[in-house]
Amino acid sequence: MKKHYSTPTIAFFLFLGFFLLSPKLHYECLAQIRLHNPTGPWASDYRDVKEERDLVGIITNNTFHLGTVKDRKIFWSKEYDDVSSFQLEKKRMAVVSKGQLFVRGEYSRYDGYFWHKLHDNFTAYQLEPYRNRVGVLSQGTLYVKEGAPNRLWENLHQGVTNFQLKGKRIGVLTTDGKLKVKEGSLNELWVDEHNDVASFQLEGDRIGVLTKTGDLKVKEGSLSGLWVIQHPGVASFQLSNNRIGVLTTAGEVKVKEGSLSELWVHQHNDIASFKLEGDRIGVLTKAGDLKVKAGSLDRLWVPEHSNVVSFQLKNEFIGVLTTAGELKIKEGELNRLWDMTNPTTTAFQIERMHVIDRELKENRKGFVWGK
Repeated sequence: MKKHYSTPTIAFFLFLGFFLLSPKLHYECLAQIRLHNPTGPWASDYRDVKEERDLVGIITNNTFHLGTVKDRKIFWSKEYDDVSSFQLEKKRMAVVSKGQLFVRGEYSRYDGYFWHKLHDNFTAYQLEPYRNRVGVLSQGTLYVKEGAPNRLWENLHQGVTNFQLKGKRIGVLTTDGKLKVKEGSLNELWVDEHNDVASFQLEGDRIGVLTKTGDLKVKEGSLSGLWVIQHPGVASFQLSNNRIGVLTTAGEVKVKEGSLSELWVHQHNDIASFKLEGDRIGVLTKAGDLKVKAGSLDRLWVPEHSNVVSFQLKNEFIGVLTTAGELKIKEGELNRLWDMTNPTTTAFQIERMHVIDRELKENRKGFVWGK
């Protein structure tokens, strides 16, 4: 004879299966179950604890790993397989796996571990913390969404070759070399900024453009402000707070600080690339040597590492990727030894991110599940 189960029994087993398969529900319900124990906490007895932590993301053997920096050591955790690129942003992180873009919310041990698939047909992407914006470039069209991952994409512009999200501003470089910028909500009108543009950057209330003839121009203030010619013969440039740096076609790095009319200060010759970060300047010579200075523009250079392929300056951190594929990171003074390493690294990023943890409120009894 067949055994028939009642509807309540079937519902119970369905809930039990969903409960065991959902980490977030599992965590939240455990707190509620403790209500039947007089000494157990309510879910409302917990509070979110937000703090900033220094994290390092790397790709090694096509796998994305995330490391937490503590006491000049890195504690690694495996996060995602088959990853070709990634981005860490203050509150979120993104990975590209098998041509698909996945984004995870605020780094949290109880609900930040859920990856959301956002797009699967794109050539570029960017996370921007302002209103939790995400931008993708798909078949020459810029799409942006803000807020929750399940929000709809907004079609902002067609015929785009490059774009940048920065704070309230969005900039696009069109196929015919025009730079357009909008500020505020996604439905604001575009403002034509410049023609014949090779590259551009948004930084604070400044906009920089490198024309196809190699001239750097910068404006600050409103989108309708006037352009100020900065330097001819520029190969690349960077805006960082009130500093502007240029790498000339002759391999010379110059930096100015303050107003747009300040004089340039020569920094170094024979340079392949450079970076500005706070009061630090890093240069990678064509021979593969990394040098960094901190403080005023006339400070002396400190040799950091040889055989360098790429590098990053972030707050008090310096990271290098060597020709041998080894990642090295140091924190603090420029003359410190390299004390954090990882072999077989193909890409890395250092970022200070918002992290959420959960703890019991004061004067509450019980324990925190999972600890």
